[in-house]
Amino acid sequence: MLTGMIELMKIPSNQQTLKTAERHMQLILVAWTFYAASLYMRVDHFTLKAPGWIEISLSGLGLLTLTAGAWFGAQLVYRHRVGTLTPYDS
Repeated sequence: MLTGMIELMKIPSNQQTLKTAERHMQLILVAWTFYAASLYMRVDHFTLKAPGWIEISLSGLGLLTLTAGAWFGAQLVYRHRVGTLTPYDS
């Protein structure tokens, strides 16, 4: 997350690249929230209980959201060249 924030500060604000970066960050944050909620629901006095259908569903939603966020992250690197030594394309 720290490296992503550093790269975000380098992106010019008037480009499509910034919109892609914002989508990537939003999706990763939502995925993190799903996983954190699933873990929170499983913790019982500092021990983990077996997951129920709600916890498993939250983890599944986290996986789907993380996959979408990863796609946008790949767009940042391979299409917009964020974090590479070559300049931004768009």
